[in-house]
Amino acid sequence: MEKYFDFIIYLAFEVLLNYENKRSLTIEELHNYRLKLCEIIADFYSDKIIEDKELVKYLKYFIIINKNMSNKYEKKYLKKFIENNDELFTLEKNIITLNEEISYKEIHLLKFGLISTDDTYGQLICGDLLSFFDDLECLSLLNISTITNDIKKLIEVEKNIEREYQNYNDLDAKNKIRIGMCFVINKFLQISKMSREKSLCYDKIIDNCSISEDNEIISEAVQSNEVYLGNLAIDFELENKFQRAIFGNDSLALDQLKEYNDALWTYRKFDDYEIDFDEELLIDDEELLIDDEEEYEEDYEYIEEVYEDESDNSKNSILIENHQKIIKINLIFYLNYIKIVDNYQNEFGLKDDLEKCKARLLFLLDAYGYNLYEQQNLETLIANISIKGIDLKNDFNDFCVMSKLFLIDILKEYVDDELNLRKILFVANYYNLTKDKTIFELINSYKNSANYFKVCKAIFGGYYNDFEKPLNKNKLKKKNRNLE
Repeated sequence: MEKYFDFIIYLAFEVLLNYENKRSLTIEELHNYRLKLCEIIADFYSDKIIEDKELVKYLKYFIIINKNMSNKYEKKYLKKFIENNDELFTLEKNIITLNEEISYKEIHLLKFGLISTDDTYGQLICGDLLSFFDDLECLSLLNISTITNDIKKLIEVEKNIEREYQNYNDLDAKNKIRIGMCFVINKFLQISKMSREKSLCYDKIIDNCSISEDNEIISEAVQSNEVYLGNLAIDFELENKFQRAIFGNDSLALDQLKEYNDALWTYRKFDDYEIDFDEELLIDDEELLIDDEEEYEEDYEYIEEVYEDESDNSKNSILIENHQKIIKINLIFYLNYIKIVDNYQNEFGLKDDLEKCKARLLFLLDAYGYNLYEQQNLETLIANISIKGIDLKNDFNDFCVMSKLFLIDILKEYVDDELNLRKILFVANYYNLTKDKTIFELINSYKNSANYFKVCKAIFGGYYNDFEKPLNKNKLKKKNRNLE
């Protein structure tokens, strides 16, 4: 038990030094941190079936001992810890301090000396502790907040940018978008200049921030269809930020930060490679308010650095190629979706829901650095985007599956709501790009549907206005209706 107790204290100081560059913790903070780690591990295993009975025994012992440890025994363990590590730690007035000469790397390595090499189950438990030692709740209990506050600030800036995209044609909105994006990109450039260990702190917090996904894009009934069943990728696709941009209303700000963060780790090498970076170009936190009219054109040029191709210098050229291919696939499909939305509105007039959908897509696509809030940039990119190098059958498979689910929902009359038009435009966009005969075959298999001719006119003829309002006077069928 002392091994786990000591190991947890090492973990606490390692995370404190790395995240906050501090060296002192109170006995109460260490107590709360230990209990929280124990609670997290207990929750992690609560719904798992473990066949190794010996491991189950070790885990139960670890959890029970930690949860039920009395103050008397905790003080005993703590006193012994200080005595055994007096060259590293000091205790004074209920505050434990790591000596100044001990570096992060030293404390990181020293903790592994506590793991018995012949105790397999002890190593497994310590491995679990390592998996959760910098959980967000644990950081909070240690009063570690600097990086968390940085991320919260970035999320707020992105939310401001996201709001301004709803008025992206307005000059004032364009300026606010530029200034906000400069702040975010410059922050990521700062992160890329940090040590790998420090950068990983930002990565971990961004990765652990949760995204609210409360959009019901397809009906429960269609989820029982053979197209859906067995296709695990569909659930992932339904949570895709682009699907949520088109069919949902929740904020996409965190998605955007995750995109920038993924780009940073995809393109950047740490320790042995550093980007050219002018500190004077950083926007100070006090200039965060994006209602400032001042231009930051020179700063904004640095946004391109995030997506700069460093494949020649990187060991992860395959990762980079895959990332660039994903970007190209998204640009091809969603820029053409925007094009089809624009064409529809040019013919039938502006629709608030379509304009909102378009603005949300532009917000996401601008993570790729094209400044699409400028109409000329948008038109140029749409005109020049090419499907060269794209395998439409395989690379567009997710779009194919979603298109089929949308069609089944409409043709089998499971849903009849305000999303129908956006769904039909999605399917039409996929069909226009691929001419996929399976779409034709699927539609043809529902000739008896009341919506068959409306769907045919839309997908094959470009007449979408039937889908502006509910297709039938009666509100068709409940979304939880079972398949017949």
